[in-house]
Amino acid sequence: MKIHHFAIEVNNINESLDFYTEKLGFKIKTPIKSSEDGLYYYVNIDLGGSELELIQVLNKGTKKQKTSKSSICPHIALESFDLERDLLELKKRGVKIFDGPHFFPGDVQIVTVLDPDNYRIDIGQLLK
Repeated sequence: MKIHHFAIEVNNINESLDFYTEKLGFKIKTPIKSSEDGLYYYVNIDLGGSELELIQVLNKGTKKQKTSKSSICPHIALESFDLERDLLELKKRGVKIFDGPHFFPGDVQIVTVLDPDNYRIDIGQLLK
């Protein structure tokens, strides 16, 4: 496995995107998108092969908002080259799946585990 990207929650996705691209030289990898449930916007940017995901959560405080234990930010995303094999190994090691698997057609299959401090670690296999 390897680290695929890091994600941070931002207050204004357009301001942050401008800062990272115009000030720090990141390139837009995927345009701004809205989550399926409409709870957040996200954009992936790249700097020299290192990816950062900027996420703007909408309507904070609504009943749909998840608790901090399952918040989408911050999280670390690991790329698996064989997700089935890696999941079997994780289960052998006593790691419990927190969420998933989820399929994002044409993009990724992903599961989420939590570390001891309840930070999300997304493990995904890119779909070809």
